[in-house]
Amino acid sequence: MRIAATILGIVLLFFGRVWTLQGANILTGSAVMSGHSLWMWIGIAAAIVGILVLAPPRVRPRAANRLRHRILCDNGSPLGTAG
Repeated sequence: MRIAATILGIVLLFFGRVWTLQGANILTGSAVMSGHSLWMWIGIAAAIVGILVLAPPRVRPRAANRLRHRILCDNGSPLGTAG
């Protein structure tokens, strides 16, 4: 699953950069996309999504364990049992 996410992130980042440059009329060659600002914004959005897909998760395991403990426990006892 992580390999597929990495490939998707790289593809989105690559095409996002191409579409941004074409929309900004820096990279020419497409009569449909070159010079149209809509493609610049689509490219920026695609590149941002690609970066987010490639970015590692920001949740630390210890913080996740504390959160899980708070959800499962009531007043410090596991699953709401007494003592």
